[in-house]
Amino acid sequence: MAVSSSTDAADEVVQRMRTFTLLKWCGLPDELNPRKLAKLGFRCDAKLVVECCDREHCAQQVRLQASLQFQARSQESNLALQRALYQLANAHVATC
Repeated sequence: MAVSSSTDAADEVVQRMRTFTLLKWCGLPDELNPRKLAKLGFRCDAKLVVECCDREHCAQQVRLQASLQFQARSQESNLALQRALYQLANAHVATC
């Protein structure tokens, strides 16, 4: 049964990763890697918008600032990236 459970979890991560299309999620820093976000339980809902898949317990939706699209990093964009990562990873409900 544990194998089936881990297979189901892996399938869910793959399904969430498929929501991160090039049109919605292109040109963002490596820290906002779709694989990492999918493992945290997020799917891409719209351009620069991720949403928790556990709507029953969480329903967190995060809009990322457009400034995160640029690869050239300024101190301001680094701070915006750090805030976004904190919100995605640490402010997320523990049950998700």
